[in-house]
Amino acid sequence: MDFPLALKLTHGLLDALGPEYKDRIKQNHRRLGMRSPKNQQVLIVDGYLGQEAISLCVIAKDWRITQVEPNKDFLFAAVRRVEALDLESRIDFEKAPLEEMGLGPFDLCLCSLGHGLLEPHAQSTRLKELAKRLKPNGRLLLTLILDDPARWEAWRAAHPAQETDLKALVQTAPPVNRNTLFKQTTEAGFGPPESWGVGGLVETFSFIKA
Repeated sequence: MDFPLALKLTHGLLDALGPEYKDRIKQNHRRLGMRSPKNQQVLIVDGYLGQEAISLCVIAKDWRITQVEPNKDFLFAAVRRVEALDLESRIDFEKAPLEEMGLGPFDLCLCSLGHGLLEPHAQSTRLKELAKRLKPNGRLLLTLILDDPARWEAWRAAHPAQETDLKALVQTAPPVNRNTLFKQTTEAGFGPPESWGVGGLVETFSFIKA
């Protein structure tokens, strides 16, 4: 399955399971708005249809946001949303893939769901690319589906009717192993992880560039 289709399906499956994923993202944004300085340069990867970029514009009115979006269908939909809200002066879209992008450095980078859709080697490569584009002490915020057996079993017990969607989610977006993730981020040049909280089957981790 190609990456754009997997990302689209993952969003759809998480929406079908409940509001927890979107609530987690909203909490991330509120926390960023409270603790981050003014005039931040923000990079969004895996921004899909532009909702994270729009949300951050509402919360932090002096931030400048760049979304990397090489998929033309996602790009078209995201641009239309941004233009409808008259936010095009604050949100830029970069059509080139991340590894070809010449912009930066950034204070903050957000990646939601995409990390787990990549093969392990591609995960490591991307984390290193992100580290290159962050300023010293820049923050990486990763939101992903974590391989946490206890969490999954608790969810299954509480939502037995969702088993079909859960199986589809695992096939589309294999849960990320915590130890593997932390090894990858360390090798990419990031400091220790800080959990920003859980939303259903997803968890957000913050990493500071060492």
